Amino acid sequence: MVTTQQSGLALGVATLGTLFLSLVPSAGIRDALLAALLTQLVIVMGTTVLGFRLPRTLR
Repeated sequence: MVTTQQSGLALGVATLGTLFLSLVPSAGIRDALLAALLTQLVIVMGTTVLGFRLPRTLR
């Protein structure tokens, strides 16, 4: 579980950083940052929705 979380965090940072740096030359820093932040927001919203769909267990 810990390895999966750490891999996901590293992959997320690398992916969003690559998106940002690929957009900077053509769109500028402000628009590239906005695109990266909006992408991150969509991912967080998707994760939240999927989290609510997890089965609930009673102990």
